[in-house]
Parts: sequence; C-alpha cells; structure tokens
Amino acid sequence: VRGEWGYQGSVGVSRPVPAWAIAALLFASAAPVDAQPPAGPDAHSAAMARSLFHEGVEFADAHDWTNAADRFRRAQAMRPSPIIAFNLSVAILEAGMEHESLVEAVEMLEWVRRHPETPEAMATDATERLAFHRPRLARVRLTVEGALDGVVLSIDERPVPHGAVGAWIPVNPSEHTVVAVRGEERFSAAVPLLEEGSEYEVCVSDT
Repeated sequence: VRGEWGYQGSVGVSRPVPAWAIAALLFASAAPVDAQPPAGPDAHSAAMARSLFHEGVEFADAHDWTNAADRFRRAQAMRPSPIIAFNLSVAILEAGMEHESLVEAVEMLEWVRRHPETPEAMATDATERLAFHRPRLARVRLTVEGALDGVVLSIDERPVPHGAVGAWIPVNPSEHTVVAVRGEERFSAAVPLLEEGSEYEVCVSDT
C-alpha cells in the first residue's frame, strides 16, 4: 500500500487486485458530497480516524498486517467507511487471523457489499471475496431441552439470543466455549477445534 492507495490483495485471491484511492470525504459516513466539513468533536474524531487509517496503510505497506488490522479496526469504529472496512477485512486475512477474526472479516465484506456508498467495482470485489471466504466459516448449533425462559446463552462470552437457538451460528474456525446459565445453575461445554467449514452441535439439557 502506498501513498493514498487503500489496499492490496487478500488470501485466496489469485486475480490482479486493484487499489482503492481514498479522499477526506470517505471518513464522513453517509455524508453528502456537499456537506460541511466536520466541526468541534466531529472534526477531532475525523482527524483521529484519518490518522489511524494512514498508519494502517503504512503498516500494510510494510506487510505488518496485524498492526494494520488494529489501526483499520480502530478507524472503522470512529468513522465507519466502506474503504476502511474493506482494508480491515484484507488485513485480517493477510495476517492469518482467521482463527480469531474470520467472522469479523466476512461481516466487514458483507457490510461493504451492501453499503450504498460503496463503489460498484469494490462491491463486486467484496462479493467475489465473500464467495471464497464465507464457506470457510465454521458453524455451531445450540439446542436447549426444555423451556428457554430464564436461560442465558453465550459462545465465548458473546450473548446468543434465544432467536438463534436451533439455527447454525457462524463462528471462527477455532476452539469455543458454550455457556448456559439458568438462575444458579450453569452449564458449560467446550467445543473442540473446528476446521474451516465444519459444523458442531451442542445440546443444553436440564437433566
């Protein structure tokens, strides 16, 4: 990555990869082209996001993808932008962080693909990358015997809503811990190391 150019290639993509130019307006999420420049706290937020993004570009140019992902992630949290999100997904994959962040990378690509301000060429690129990387996700399905009332579920300390019970939940290809709590009762199950594209079922029982 050099100068004002946004990203390089990603794991598993053999075709030539274009580079996305960025401009100051890309740091204003959903702002019209003729919007006023950010002022006050928004100006500071935009400046910090821009600085973080350029640090990410510098790290990516040096092939330090772990630090690049860190900077892009923080910039995206401050000023969400399809350009930043795309760079974040590429940095995660280039860093080989699939075991901890493949879900994040895939969701960033999905967000980029659907965002109304994403350039057509980038949306097409994101769609092609999704076709390759989404099948790499592992999946876990939780089932609960008995009533769900009062049951609090989580995977790796992330809450699982009752609406997701019985459905396949995308997870990173790694080890996981499923916890179910009802009152003072606690159920915990260790999910073994999941391979890419694999599936695993956990049944929570009150017996």
